[in-house]
Amino acid sequence: MAYKKEDRENLIATVKTVGETLINDAESIVGENTDCLSNFSIWIHLDADSVPTYEVTQEYDIPPYSERQNK
Repeated sequence: MAYKKEDRENLIATVKTVGETLINDAESIVGENTDCLSNFSIWIHLDADSVPTYEVTQEYDIPPYSERQNK
């Protein structure tokens, strides 16, 4: 599907707004506890018929297991 010029401009503005939000909220998105953090992902959802959202996934190693792996 080709974007019309107006749609393209709206999409650009939306991406910029989402980017600013992520930058401004970076500390709270990452959180305080990064001990054993092994994976961190942010997914941005820009669906045409809904409000833009982002999804954060954090995965943590289980300390006893990761300590055994590092020996």
